[in-house]
Amino acid sequence: MKKQKLFAKTNYKIGTNTLTNLSSGLVLIGKIIVLFLFFVFSFNTSAQKVITVDFENVKGTVKDLQAGNRYFENTSGMLHNEGINTIRTHDIHHALDYEDYSAFWNFDGVSTYTINQDFDPYDPADYTWAKADSVLDLITGYDFDIFFRIGVSYPNPNIFPLPPYDPPVNSENEPFNFSRFASLTKQIVRHYNEGWDNGRYFGINYWELWNEPGGLFWNGTPMQFYQMYKAVVDTVKNYAPGIFIGAPGAVPITTIGGKPEYRENFINFCAQNNLPLDFYSWHIYGYKNPYGIKEFADTIRSILDEKGYTEAENIITEINSTLDSSLDTLAGSPYGAAYYLSTLLTAQIAPIDKLYWYPSCVGVLNGQTGDTMSSRTYYAFTCFSELQQSTPVEVQNDGNIVVEGNWDSYEENFMVLTSKSDDNQKFSVLISNLSSDVSEIELHLQNLPFTSSDSVLLTKHLINRDFVFKTVSHYIIGNSSITLQNNHCPKPGVLFYQLEKAPVTTVVEVSSVPFVVSSPVKDKFYYKNLPENTRWMELYSLSGKLILRKKRIVSPDIPGGTYLLVLKDDFDNVILTKKIIKLHE
Repeated sequence: MKKQKLFAKTNYKIGTNTLTNLSSGLVLIGKIIVLFLFFVFSFNTSAQKVITVDFENVKGTVKDLQAGNRYFENTSGMLHNEGINTIRTHDIHHALDYEDYSAFWNFDGVSTYTINQDFDPYDPADYTWAKADSVLDLITGYDFDIFFRIGVSYPNPNIFPLPPYDPPVNSENEPFNFSRFASLTKQIVRHYNEGWDNGRYFGINYWELWNEPGGLFWNGTPMQFYQMYKAVVDTVKNYAPGIFIGAPGAVPITTIGGKPEYRENFINFCAQNNLPLDFYSWHIYGYKNPYGIKEFADTIRSILDEKGYTEAENIITEINSTLDSSLDTLAGSPYGAAYYLSTLLTAQIAPIDKLYWYPSCVGVLNGQTGDTMSSRTYYAFTCFSELQQSTPVEVQNDGNIVVEGNWDSYEENFMVLTSKSDDNQKFSVLISNLSSDVSEIELHLQNLPFTSSDSVLLTKHLINRDFVFKTVSHYIIGNSSITLQNNHCPKPGVLFYQLEKAPVTTVVEVSSVPFVVSSPVKDKFYYKNLPENTRWMELYSLSGKLILRKKRIVSPDIPGGTYLLVLKDDFDNVILTKKIIKLHE
């Protein structure tokens, strides 16, 4: 939106109308000043936010949400750091599509596939597993779980030949008979879970049938897809009832309600035929409001529950902002870090059991080319992973500012996830400020297990325009309620706090010559052996509230009481802490 100028230059004619023009001009200026002050005070009000966290009010468990599509060996360690430990086997061309390892189709070497009437799904001679085995050996060798997509990959014109997108029926004369393909699917499960045909023992639990019917991946009708699913699930579940089978990897237009034949109609077919549906999978791209995806998750959950699939999982098997070359730019920006983190925080609230980033290396710069680098999004993912693993018990807070629906428009978004460890000894506050006017945050942390005799390690991680990732730590005096003020978190950015009781072996003195400060004091502080790298002095109350920050604190105007003096260097790193007593006057 084009900004209007607050003060426009006006030329007044000297003459009989001078006073009239001058008076009108002053009235106009007065109105503008009033409007200006209104917007200033409105902004200042919205820029401050107080967030209360009750660590005794347990909401549930922080979900292990993240997984990924495709696999790039050079990103393995970084993916694990992000909390991505499962790989979906989609778009791994010429290795993990069913025509790659089976002789189900005949190919003329140019562009035409025809059904191989001689294919025997139970004959090992009709399979060539080498490439598929090699890829899965690599993935599992780096300690990733497998989410096996049965079907075909994207029709990439740069990769020859393209996969077959026609329905895998027994013959052209039997358009609804998928018995051979169902048997083929059972043999795939046997090969990778029980070693059939020199196979593996991976114990793969999740098997997804197809990808985006209603899009480029399926040339058949909806009823053919339903019958294919019925044949496969009947055959495979009869052999291995304990594995999870689901479908369809719905194309985004289906996700948002545009093609019900692969959403409510498919689920209804499964219910009418008493078919197992262990999970429903769907895709979403191009969403501008992360909280907007909750609407689709709610709708799909309602459809599943209404049809009796209350235990079926609700899984996003592809999700991202875009798939073009701008991904690295987005991932490397503070906006991208907050955007992707708000997506995860939305999934934590919504009835979403898992989401699979496409591609898996969304947070790794140059992840698909080899020269990998950490991005702001990478660090946002690692913050979520650290919270989920070390403090998995979600607790109540009142911090969210979100807009329901409107997935395709830019909306205000400020999200907070708070949690604690199972043993109630470590505590986390994770904030994503994607697009709100909040810039300063005051945290009121309640019902903590600390006392004034405890030393608490407070660690803060920042992701914003100035820092790709910055960590600052210092010790504060414990208390059952701690207030953290002056937390700068302008949009877009990420702020992550963790608190835990310092081990009794912690030594805060770092100089061979101990720093000494007079205590108790009446008027002035006197120092001895002040560390040379001291840039800042901070004075905190026992509750953790910042009272004063100066280069040198000499005669603070503070009431009598006990305080914590913290010394910091040029980079805001804590050098040491001291408890001091100010005498009452």
